[in-house]
Amino acid sequence: MSALHDTDPQLAGLVDAERRRQFDVLRLIPSENYVSPRCSPRPARC
Repeated sequence: MSALHDTDPQLAGLVDAERRRQFDVLRLIPSENYVSPRCSPRPARC
């Protein structure tokens, strides 16, 4: 057992639960894939 489990079992349980949550759950952060007009490539001319 860790020192945290010995001194504060309730907090240790919360830390363990959070560790399991982060290991078991994949959280994706949505983002926009828009490029500003100044940065976008210009169409090639043939």
